[in-house]
Amino acid sequence: MSMFKLNQNGISLIEVMVAAGISSVIALGTMKINENAQKGMRSVATKAELSSYISQRFPNMLEDNAVCLAAWDVNNDGNPGDNINLAAGNTMPIAGIYANGITLAETGERLPSTSGEYNVDGLTLSRINDTSCEVIFDLSRNDNAAGANKIGARNKRERVPLACSWNGAPNLMISCSTESTALGRWDYDTIGGVEWLENPFKSAVIGDYDTAGPDSPSPPARFVITPNAVSTPWGIPALMDAVGIPANYVVRWGNERAEDNGVGMWGQGDCINLATAGNAGTPFMETCDAAGTTIRNSLTVESGGLTVTAGGADITGNTDVNGNLHATGTGRIDGATDINNTLTVDGLTTINHHLVVAGANRDLSVGRNATITRDLTVGRHADIDDDLSVGRDATITRDLAVNRHLNVDDNLTVNGSSTHNSGLTVTGGLANLNNGLTVNGAVTNLNNGLSVNSSNTSLGGSLAVSGTASVNNTIYTVGEAVFDGGFRSFADSEVHGNLWVSGTVTSSDVNLKEEIKPIDKSLESILSLQPVRYFWKDRGLRGEKEQFGFIAQEVQTVYPELVSENKDGNFLGVNYVGLIAPIVDSIKTLYFKIAKLFSEVEDNQREIASIKEENKKLKAENEELKKQMLRIEKALNLE
Repeated sequence: MSMFKLNQNGISLIEVMVAAGISSVIALGTMKINENAQKGMRSVATKAELSSYISQRFPNMLEDNAVCLAAWDVNNDGNPGDNINLAAGNTMPIAGIYANGITLAETGERLPSTSGEYNVDGLTLSRINDTSCEVIFDLSRNDNAAGANKIGARNKRERVPLACSWNGAPNLMISCSTESTALGRWDYDTIGGVEWLENPFKSAVIGDYDTAGPDSPSPPARFVITPNAVSTPWGIPALMDAVGIPANYVVRWGNERAEDNGVGMWGQGDCINLATAGNAGTPFMETCDAAGTTIRNSLTVESGGLTVTAGGADITGNTDVNGNLHATGTGRIDGATDINNTLTVDGLTTINHHLVVAGANRDLSVGRNATITRDLTVGRHADIDDDLSVGRDATITRDLAVNRHLNVDDNLTVNGSSTHNSGLTVTGGLANLNNGLTVNGAVTNLNNGLSVNSSNTSLGGSLAVSGTASVNNTIYTVGEAVFDGGFRSFADSEVHGNLWVSGTVTSSDVNLKEEIKPIDKSLESILSLQPVRYFWKDRGLRGEKEQFGFIAQEVQTVYPELVSENKDGNFLGVNYVGLIAPIVDSIKTLYFKIAKLFSEVEDNQREIASIKEENKKLKAENEELKKQMLRIEKALNLE
């Protein structure tokens, strides 16, 4: 008899297992070959990318065959500008290489920039002879890079050849170059140097990297013009061009390498402009022959005062006036304005920053429109004969009177009376009125709350409040009152009609409650309530639509705590929110009953399944007994 059973095809289990093993080995070998091929392709691609990256970076690094404009960091202190003293045939480690504000190589960086597969472990400058040197990159594979799992050497070395020249015995490098002059070239001789640029998009730099300026100790990086004693035949000094700037060009000074720093000066039309490098579109000072001078920042006059005799004053910076300011025409200030006494403007007033009126009198009087784009603070009265628009907070210590519309984009605070003859709009903050509010026309819009601490509140038109409204006495409006935010009432409120709210929150903190007890037997009580559908008798006041709810008298027999009378004692109302708790308790009761029924059903199903399994076994036993009986009968017949 065979030890191994054959399947229906005549193949043994051992043969099947051997065939499966051979297939697995072939598949694994194929996968490994593909993996090594992919690693090799990625390694070749990265090597080509690395060589291309370095070769593209360094032709733009150094200059022509004269003074080396690259800045070297030898001391590893993070400050470029170290001298290179190196004898022929020797090497020295360097920490970084820079040129015209560009970082060309640093230890610790990762190359190429796209994959970062290699770490720059070291940079070495090697002086081969009097005319040749090279920069050596010592690289190691970055194990955290995406392509780190590649075949090939983990460490490699890249070389950048340079043309160098040296200053004799001190072995001081005075020239280094690749083959490009894209960043310019410095021609050097015994009397000085001239820098010239082939690329119009590059800037000429006087001095070493990060050492240019009048305070550079060695060598002194200065740019000096010494005039000759030239005069006209009449003894008047002649005008000489010390530095000529062609049209559409800029003379610039300051730290150009820092973003948005550096100051530029240039001519444009009949104007001279001063601006920072990062804000050239809006110069901070512009002086023109026809248009005059515009200053777009703070203006401080230490003594002598400021007098404008004609044409008005257009100031785009901050303004600080320690006395009165009186303008008989249009007033426009684009910066912050602080006035320590009265401000009186007989015409239009536009202040594109905040306005503060303080001091002894502290009144603000504007004969026409007043527009303040940020904060308004007035120490006493504010009287505006036309519209008043405030871009941020408006704070009035005493009374505020606006003969037309008042628009405040943030908080409005008036400690005296507030009178508006043509509407009030507060769009971004709270309207806090400590001595009454009177609006004689138009809609009053308050988008973030209203607080009135007086009984004198009168609105001739509609009131719209988007935030919290706090009124310490009666508020009466003939029109609509719309609250898009919160409305707080410390007494009963009556609304004839629908109350539209975006959401409601009911106080429920445990710290506000006592005698807390669980609710039980709610299901029977809820089942005794009869939901109904109905129409209001006063459909003109309460609406035409069919309603759904309960009869208050029926609810009172079950839950008297949830039924209240109105203030006149002639109608009942139901606290529908209070019904939520017994309804939830009823739902829980039903849930547990249903869960119990489900459990009993599952137990019955398990018992039925067990009985079916026993029946199945009994049937099998009966079949076996029948077979045995047949065998016995057959045996008996043979005997």
